[in-house]
Amino acid sequence: MICLSWNCRGLASKPKKLALKELVPRYNPGLLILQETLGLSSEVVTSLCSLFPGWQFQALDSYGHLGGVAVGFREGRLKLLNLWGMYHGLGMEVLSPDLEGPLSILNIYGPCQERASF
Repeated sequence: MICLSWNCRGLASKPKKLALKELVPRYNPGLLILQETLGLSSEVVTSLCSLFPGWQFQALDSYGHLGGVAVGFREGRLKLLNLWGMYHGLGMEVLSPDLEGPLSILNIYGPCQERASF
């Protein structure tokens, strides 16, 4: 199974949507993880579902220092077992025929303000 993860820094612009629409067929992932969607979860999910029919998406709103996160997978390739959200992250547990057991996915966004540098 291939996972594509992208810190997109917003999905509202047409060039970013086109870039994402080009990346997904090129790498053919079963799982898509996005950080810094910079939007409301309902709008992000609607936009992603229109870009990728046959995919299921979940998202968290962007607010404060949280840039928003989204996780999606191709229907039929993965089965959603569990889903949870928290202030800075979105998690899900899925089953895949490629794996021996469930896969837990946690997409966390750490705010960049007032954070120590490397």
